[in-house]
Amino acid sequence: MRWLLVFLLIVLAGASAACSGSGGSSDLPLEDAVGQMLLIGFRGLEVEPELAAVLDRIRPGGVILYEHDAPSNGEAARNVESPQQLQHLIAKLQERARTPYFIAIDAEGGANHELALQKGFATAVPSHLSLGAGDASATSSVARALAEELRRLGINWNFAPVVDVNLSPGSASIGAQGRSFSADPDVVISHAGAFVAAMRSGGIVPILKHFPGHGSGDGSTVDGIADLSETYERELELEPFRALIDGGYDGPVLVSHVIIRELDPSGRPASL
Repeated sequence: MRWLLVFLLIVLAGASAACSGSGGSSDLPLEDAVGQMLLIGFRGLEVEPELAAVLDRIRPGGVILYEHDAPSNGEAARNVESPQQLQHLIAKLQERARTPYFIAIDAEGGANHELALQKGFATAVPSHLSLGAGDASATSSVARALAEELRRLGINWNFAPVVDVNLSPGSASIGAQGRSFSADPDVVISHAGAFVAAMRSGGIVPILKHFPGHGSGDGSTVDGIADLSETYERELELEPFRALIDGGYDGPVLVSHVIIRELDPSGRPASL
């Protein structure tokens, strides 16, 4: 199959208020309203007939685009080849949309960045860890430039910033990839706040991740569930979410597949 439904079942209501291009769904038939709550991914560099049929049937709220196809370990073509190709793909996607799509991408910077300079994209974005070692004004400048490029491409939703606290620097999912701004929650809050403000000023919906905190353990949630019950530090790891929301953040929050028994003794992952 050239397309692939992504596992992300995300309620888009929070993002909808932040993205003026999307209409409401209050008058939609039930099936269409459910479709608007789905963000899907697919394989392919263009809108081929099979993908078009899937989009027309589901009528999703949006799509998420990737450079690397993880299920095939990069053997299958995903969605990002060059700025020109990506811009064309997004334009063709939006042409089909009854309600304008959220077009999402992972553009954190560093190791988790889908818009590589080697493919012709313009903005060099250091890792969160590198940015966190400097002043938040530098993070703001980089994020503003990134938001401008995203907007030119037609992307309106960025799955960033990461607000996990770097409590386990060797963590395969967060620390080892430089995906956290700092082990100090105040530094995380400062830089994440600057990143969020820059995204919003550029017309891009940001997202805080990975709630309720993924920075303390070594487990990976890329293709499974991680149990962080023994390492989770509740006050430290919730503090960035709490402070940013208390400060006015009212956008989307990505929930992680982590088990934290202090928060749910039944052992269900946070995403459930």
